[in-house]
Amino acid sequence: MSSEALAKIPAALRPIDLQPGDVLIHQGEASDAASFSDSGSLLVYVRDPLRPVSLATLQGPRRADLIAWRPRQSSAG
Repeated sequence: MSSEALAKIPAALRPIDLQPGDVLIHQGEASDAASFSDSGSLLVYVRDPLRPVSLATLQGPRRADLIAWRPRQSSAG
C-alpha cells in the first residue's frame, strides 16, 4: 500500500461505541472492513450447536479484525 493510501486511513475511520453484550463481528458474515479497539475488551467466540465457546479476550488498543475476503470464522463482542 502506498504512503498516500495509508495517509487517508485515519480520515476514513468512524467511531463505534459498544455496550456490554453488543456484537461487533458476527461469525459467518462477509468480512468487509477493518476494526480497531482503542479501549475496553472484546470476547472472541465461536457458536457451538449448544452454546458459544470462548476463544480469547482481546484488550484494547488493538486490531480486532482485518480485511479478509472470506466469511468470518468467529464472532467478537
